[in-house]
Amino acid sequence: MTEDEIRRGIITVSTPQKHCFWFKRVITDLIKNADDRNAGKFVDKTYGTDHSSIDESAQHLLSSLREKVLPTALPATNVLQYDVQWTKEGISPNASAEHAEYLEKLCTDVFNVLSSMIQEAIGEKETSDNKDSVAEEVLQHALFCQRKGLSCHGRGDFLQLVRQSFLVNDKRQVVILHGESGCGKTSIMAKIAVEIRKWLKPESAIVVLRFIGTSPESSSIRLLLRSVCHQLYTITDNDVGEIPEVSFMHSQITS
Repeated sequence: MTEDEIRRGIITVSTPQKHCFWFKRVITDLIKNADDRNAGKFVDKTYGTDHSSIDESAQHLLSSLREKVLPTALPATNVLQYDVQWTKEGISPNASAEHAEYLEKLCTDVFNVLSSMIQEAIGEKETSDNKDSVAEEVLQHALFCQRKGLSCHGRGDFLQLVRQSFLVNDKRQVVILHGESGCGKTSIMAKIAVEIRKWLKPESAIVVLRFIGTSPESSSIRLLLRSVCHQLYTITDNDVGEIPEVSFMHSQITS
């Protein structure tokens, strides 16, 4: 998980105390054992040096995020801390009874927290007024796209290639953007979405935005597909009542 994802998921949301929990594991003597073979799985080290050389810059940034930023964003009741000691095998329930106990408690805590959040969300959904959830979903993703797109700078040559792909080829052209995690795909996609109607004739462009995982409705494939179908039916003046139910869509996807 990148720092940007942590900031979007916890720090910049409106009510993190309702939806965000931090399961914080602290290996109390990790730095003292930084020269162990497995320590690099739990602490950043500088590339190409000996096993005990810690990346001080990365460690400083992580400490700032962990000790200053996150505690400010989350109330203490949303932070569950687990202190354990190091073993030569890293975190291993076979090598340490303390680790086995920690993992058991972690699993129990995660289950209890998620169960409580799900039950609370069900209660809120049942008592909430009948708002247009699809419109809210579209607005949420549009605002996220606008923030990302406006903050994206550079990549001009790449954006021109994408633009040419849309303009030169026929209307069935598909452009796939791929790359390693953290390379900036989300920002580029947002920039494209912001610019696409300028590239094409406005009346020929229908922009459907979903940044998967940024909202509850985009975290499940069935809910995501239904939301997209609902938006497409609405903007093309079709009857949304014709959209299959979620259970039917699920059978179609899996069959």
